[in-house]
Amino acid sequence: MANIVGNPQDFFRYTSGRWIWDERQQLRERYREFDILEVQKIATELSSSGSCVSMAKIGEGSYNKSFKLTMGNGKTVIARILNLNTGPAFLTTALEVTLMDFITKCPIDFSSEEICKHYKDGEGWNEVQDFWDALSGILSKDGWTSHATYDQALSIYSQIQAHTAPHSSHNALPKE
Repeated sequence: MANIVGNPQDFFRYTSGRWIWDERQQLRERYREFDILEVQKIATELSSSGSCVSMAKIGEGSYNKSFKLTMGNGKTVIARILNLNTGPAFLTTALEVTLMDFITKCPIDFSSEEICKHYKDGEGWNEVQDFWDALSGILSKDGWTSHATYDQALSIYSQIQAHTAPHSSHNALPKE
């Protein structure tokens, strides 16, 4: 087994932040056990290396976790494990391959001026987007917040909740 950077149990868990609602369910959806040795074995075979010398979790999102495997021959392999909330792996992989193919072969080219003009023209059109942009760095659109900003995000959520109509389906803080 290669040197594991960090706690191997964190390879299975979502560790990048917190949710201000239904956190237990959000974490359950992102928990995924897998065979660490098998991932290392596959990476070793694919890289034509004799061994995997280290494995580290390098990132995670709502739908996957990414790992950097350093091989004995100096190569680096990036492995990604899909979370259980992603959907069928064959569909996800097919979509990503299609998108990568589209991005590399897309015949449409936009100049930076055209992109800036489009962005400028769209300002103020989406109040919801403006709201979430104002919370950038504190709270994401899916309710994620970092450990450092959790208390601030919870305070904002509580203030929003206080102004929510009583008949709204989102008028109760989660019970921890």
